[in-house]
Amino acid sequence: MGPTDEIINYIQYENIRSLESRHRCMFQVYNISDRSVDVIWVDYNGEESKYVTLKPRTTFVLNTFATHPWIFRDSIRKNFLKADISYMKKSDYVRNMMFDRANMKWIASSRVFFPPVISDIYLLFLQIRKDLYSLRELCFQSLTDQNVSTDKLVDLPKTILEEFSQYRNGLNISQIGSL
Repeated sequence: MGPTDEIINYIQYENIRSLESRHRCMFQVYNISDRSVDVIWVDYNGEESKYVTLKPRTTFVLNTFATHPWIFRDSIRKNFLKADISYMKKSDYVRNMMFDRANMKWIASSRVFFPPVISDIYLLFLQIRKDLYSLRELCFQSLTDQNVSTDKLVDLPKTILEEFSQYRNGLNISQIGSL
C-alpha cells in the first residue's frame, strides 16, 4: 500500500501551520514551470519562510517533517502555483536512474503540500507547475507584469482596485483557497 492513506486532509485552509517534528521525510521538488518559484515553509506560527528559489526546469531535494506545510509562489508575481504530488518505489528509481512517469503513482494536486508519512521503500516527488487561473487572476498578473499602478486604474470599481492592491502585496496563506 502506498502513502495515499497517509495524506493529511488539507481542504480547510485556515490556521495552516507546522505542527510537531516527529516524522522526517524527504522529497524531490521539480520546477516544471517557466517561472522562478519560491519554495516556502509555513512555520509553527503560520508565518511564511522562504526556503529556496528554484529557477525554471530545476530540481531540489528537500528534507522536512510530516505535518510541515509547504507552498509555492511565483517569485515575481507572488501568486500561488500548484504541486502535483507523486511517489515511486526506490527500487524502480534506482533501476532506471531517472524520473520515470510510467512508474509514478499520482496522489494529489494542491496549492498547499503537507508531506505524508511514507514507508522507506518509496520516494516522494513534487512537480511545481502553473495553476489554472480565473480571468480576474490573469488580468491581475498582466497588470503586475506591466507594472501598472493602481493610480492608473481609477475607472475600475473600488472592490476590484482593493483586490488588485491585495494581489500586488501578495496573498497570505489564509486566502489561498479563495481564488
